[in-house]
Amino acid sequence: MSWTYASSLPAGPAAHTGHLSIVLSPVSSRCLSIPTARVRNTHFRFFETMNAQFQPYNSQPGFDVQPHSEAKPRFSLARRGASKRRYPSLETVLVMSAIWLWTLPAVASSVQTTSQTPPESHPSQLSELERTVDVCDLVSARQQMEQLRTSEGSSFELHYANGLLALAEDRLDDAVEALQLATTLSPSADPTRLSSRAWQLLGESHGRKARKSGLMAQAGLAKKARSAFEKAVEVDPENLDVKRHLVEFYTRAPTFMGGGKDKAQLLITQIEERDPARGAEALGLHHRWAGRVDEALEAYDQALALRETWAVPHFEAAVALSAESRAEEASRRLEEALEADPGHRMAQFDLGSLAAAKPSALPETTLVNAASALESYLSQPACGEDPPHSEGHFLLARILEHQGSMEAATRNYERVLELEPGHKPATRALRRLKAARD
Repeated sequence: MSWTYASSLPAGPAAHTGHLSIVLSPVSSRCLSIPTARVRNTHFRFFETMNAQFQPYNSQPGFDVQPHSEAKPRFSLARRGASKRRYPSLETVLVMSAIWLWTLPAVASSVQTTSQTPPESHPSQLSELERTVDVCDLVSARQQMEQLRTSEGSSFELHYANGLLALAEDRLDDAVEALQLATTLSPSADPTRLSSRAWQLLGESHGRKARKSGLMAQAGLAKKARSAFEKAVEVDPENLDVKRHLVEFYTRAPTFMGGGKDKAQLLITQIEERDPARGAEALGLHHRWAGRVDEALEAYDQALALRETWAVPHFEAAVALSAESRAEEASRRLEEALEADPGHRMAQFDLGSLAAAKPSALPETTLVNAASALESYLSQPACGEDPPHSEGHFLLARILEHQGSMEAATRNYERVLELEPGHKPATRALRRLKAARD
């Protein structure tokens, strides 16, 4: 197909006017004839682009788009093989754009296509996948992901689910790619929550990449994380989880990166209005990152007074106490966190880490609880930012060695080397135990 300009005036360098007729045949007898504007010899390839745009319709059986002119055209635009070409001015481009936009609906409606049913929404499957990922059951999560693919879910659901699973598996580049696509689409079910959640997960992906990157890349990734979190709040002001993320960011980040204590305090007030317990916990987080440990502990206790069986304030208090080298208090807080939520994975690991680092400073009951917590931690695959299992086995081996269970300690040291062959502390520990037996 080519677009042909037909003129009844002499050709030459002077500008002139003419007309262009387009006939849609044989499925339509519709004809459009529009006077063109002044044409000059300028270099512009708009018509070639239009040829490419109409080519899919021109290739349909029984359908054609042809130039229409009774007179022999003086010249042809976008005609392949022509030795000389004249290209239209900006005015002509605008006229041709109007022709293209006016005729395209008629062309599209003339082409017989098979109607396609929009992909079905599967909010229940997506919610189930979210719950499975939250408990780090990655085996089941992968199976649910395959079910979602075979059920032909919507584009948003597939991109969102891919990003969610990639983030749980610590495939951060894949997570960013999938979630960026998800944020450009609209979910068909629960749009406010899921759109906000997609932006939140994108921010978490950027934040985790920043923690694993060098100093040069951290600033840019941190800004991307902040922008995504702010967009999540814009989409859903009721998303308290992402507001908590922003409280941490605004508290920790310098002003030139978008941080600010006043911004953090404003969000804390908003969270407290919506949920007083979570507001108190966010205040404790703010104090902790600002280095005010006593104020943080007071805020965490206030949160627990409002919601007794809540593991998060206990865990956050333990982190603050550990930073102050208050090991016994921190271990007690971690045990209380596990009483409230036995599946709290970071509380399991941190209790084991604290016990392995200072076994002599802790009661024997705490060491027993720490070993049990590590065994629970190792019973599930690591996900997200969870420390690797090799570290969990090493900590467990240290505790067992301190308790005098040499055979069990040896098995765990050996397991460390199976998972991470170059682990030097485990290698030295095995040599020490072998020398003690000999």
